[in-house]
Amino acid sequence: MFSTVARCFLRISLSSRGDAGITVRKAGYKSRYSYDTLYPKSDFNVTDTRELSKEYYPPKEPSQELPETETQEEFNGYIPEGSLEFKYTLSGGPGGQHVNKVNSKVQAKFHIDSADWIPAWIRPRLKEMEKSNITKDGYLLVSSDKTRKQYLNKADCLERIRKMIWTAGVPDPPPPSEAEIMKKLIKQMKANEVRIAEKRSQSLKKRNKASASVRFIQKKGF
Repeated sequence: MFSTVARCFLRISLSSRGDAGITVRKAGYKSRYSYDTLYPKSDFNVTDTRELSKEYYPPKEPSQELPETETQEEFNGYIPEGSLEFKYTLSGGPGGQHVNKVNSKVQAKFHIDSADWIPAWIRPRLKEMEKSNITKDGYLLVSSDKTRKQYLNKADCLERIRKMIWTAGVPDPPPPSEAEIMKKLIKQMKANEVRIAEKRSQSLKKRNKASASVRFIQKKGF
């Protein structure tokens, strides 16, 4: 059985080459359904591993990397030590005898244009948003007497400065597209139509009530 199958599907090819009296014999198995048997006129060499690698593993095309989108630097919340100037004064307001003896009120300031720890694109936005807290010399002033503890008021000043910078660091939303503007306009027009219809309905109800009252009075003869 095996010999029959072997004769049908396998063929042993022997080749010899004389070189200095040495005979070399090569043996290999080739199926009757091999590539070169089915396609004898093809130039494709099935025994060449380089051809196979080209067939099944084609060379990769050079990848076209997309350019990185420009991202704006963000404020990470870190305020370097020594970048702010602090001033401590007496805190006003109600309190016991201790309140007017300790400099618990804290005032912090820094020069915005010289603050290299704030991203450059945020500084002009901060100056625009905090106009009322900026001096003529370009210093941002923040004060706190929230508590009767100096260190807590100092921490409150730092936190308020961080919030100011973070708020200024929120980029402006992109302008609405034409489709969004049209959608908003249609929605507003529909709302106006509903409002006008309700107003007319209420006016009609009042008119009907007034007419009914007049007819009732005329009927009774008052």
